[in-house]
Amino acid sequence: HIKFSLVVDDIGSAIDTALTTLQPWKQQVTDRDGRWWLLRVQPFRTADDRIDGATIVAVDIDPIRRREELIEERDYARAIVQTVREPLAVLDDECRVSVANEAFYALFGTATEYVQGRPLWDSAPGVWADRNLRARLLATCRGVEFITNLEIEVTLGDQGRRTLVLNARPIVRSDRPALLLLGIEDVTNARAAEGLR
Repeated sequence: HIKFSLVVDDIGSAIDTALTTLQPWKQQVTDRDGRWWLLRVQPFRTADDRIDGATIVAVDIDPIRRREELIEERDYARAIVQTVREPLAVLDDECRVSVANEAFYALFGTATEYVQGRPLWDSAPGVWADRNLRARLLATCRGVEFITNLEIEVTLGDQGRRTLVLNARPIVRSDRPALLLLGIEDVTNARAAEGLR
């Protein structure tokens, strides 16, 4: 007759299973607010070595589950980003680089230690110097607008003048600030070919 705030299909059968098998039963469940709990049911053994019912224990594992979900989410995003051949970066709501792929580092001639966790502007200072571009990117990182096929002309060190096309879309997450996926395409050669035609 106990009513849980936890979402459990059938606590009665869990108790029966624990008492029949004399083995603990456990399951990760959520409460009505979405917090995670580890629910354990185990046989209660008396001092005279008799089984006399069961104990039910709920342990708050929400912080652990949230951390695991963050790690899974990060690894999932990292795998996608690293698989794509075009330069990609995942930015937080302040335009700090969470993760970038090898094509991103190659395009800007930089390395992870100079980029990850730092503002995008630090990845290639000359590229992001324009105030309007920075303002637009920051608005996009904060979810105010999208960037679709924004063409910019920049100078990239030894590569000289390049034409880049930017696309940016939010990665919406239910319980945390959105992330931003920034895609960069170098269309310099394509534009030059169009000019020759």
